[in-house]
Amino acid sequence: MDAVILAGGFATRLYPLTLKQSKPLLKIAGQPCIYNILEGLFPLRRVGLNRIIVVSNEPFVSDFRNELSGPFPVDVVVESNGVRTLDEKLGAVGDMAFGAHYVEEGEPFWILAGDNMHDFDLLAVHRRFESLARAPVVVTHRAETLEEVAAYNNMALDSEGCIRAFEEKPARPETTEFATCIYEFPSDVRSALSQYLEEGNDPDKAGYFIAWLKDRRKVFAVEPEGKWFDIGSKEVMDLADKYFS
Repeated sequence: MDAVILAGGFATRLYPLTLKQSKPLLKIAGQPCIYNILEGLFPLRRVGLNRIIVVSNEPFVSDFRNELSGPFPVDVVVESNGVRTLDEKLGAVGDMAFGAHYVEEGEPFWILAGDNMHDFDLLAVHRRFESLARAPVVVTHRAETLEEVAAYNNMALDSEGCIRAFEEKPARPETTEFATCIYEFPSDVRSALSQYLEEGNDPDKAGYFIAWLKDRRKVFAVEPEGKWFDIGSKEVMDLADKYFS
């Protein structure tokens, strides 16, 4: 089992903080925030996690390799997506597909945003994944208000937690539950990512791929206990720093 951390963006919402430093390398609670993602993954070693692949853009790849030189409980490797400028970006789904090329064939894999911090129990998520016969699993969280959900996505679930409807950036969200960019996928989703892009679908938002995938197979939502932060503003950085310190 491998995991892919998406760290190939340019984080323009946080300029000038991220002009010369990748957002996952910004220090929060005394360490680069990507360590929160890594530390959340390490317990999965008990169920077969062997390697973590960090997808970086070209300007920051050396910074990631220097920072993540280890040692770690599992192998951590940094791969450049080859993107040098904002105009060349692959988008979240493009980076997902790029990273998925490096995961072990025939094994399930994780994909996680490199700028989200959390304290979820990913072992519990994996147990749910196994109980669902390794169907794709999306980790969800709840916002405090419907207005907050409008910045993310909204979904409708059946009684088993299967996603029946999914809308990215909803104008009128109906629930406070939304999908984070934390997924556990069976191996064949690698080819589904390639198919999605080959069809000319929008590569920018990960949620667009989830909306596409749930029309082709069962995709389940799992809501673990814990806190989650989308590091998209200085205000959220301060909240995460206070929570994790």
